Amino acid sequence: EEGMDILHQKIKECLAAESNSAAQFKRMCHSFLEFGFTNPEYYVVMFQLPTDEMVPYPAEKYRRARSNLQQFADVLHQARGEKQPTIDPLVDATMVWSLLHGATSLYLAQRIDARIPKELFLSRTVDYATSMLNPIHQSS
Repeated sequence: EEGMDILHQKIKECLAAESNSAAQFKRMCHSFLEFGFTNPEYYVVMFQLPTDEMVPYPAEKYRRARSNLQQFADVLHQARGEKQPTIDPLVDATMVWSLLHGATSLYLAQRIDARIPKELFLSRTVDYATSMLNPIHQSS
């Protein structure tokens, strides 16, 4: 719960720090990674423990946790504007979240090649995440 609150606060700070939605999105992606890299004790509990090992999450706390993903979806939708009105931003935000989570999980598990500097790994991950701001071609 405390970790989700910290992450939620960091996302709110990203929104307040930038007025441009694309810049907000980039900052949010970077903040998510930094949160995970620097708070592994929270990150593992929040995103990596099997749910059957945890006490059932109360509905109110689940909604609060889900609001973090919804913030990503909202900013993604705003940043795209009218460029892609038929794409569900929640689906694409989930794809971005998956990229960020995968990068964080690999980093925490020390599964990133040691020749890749942490800052390069972090910035390249953010670059790939922000590429989701561009219109995509839907497959059927």
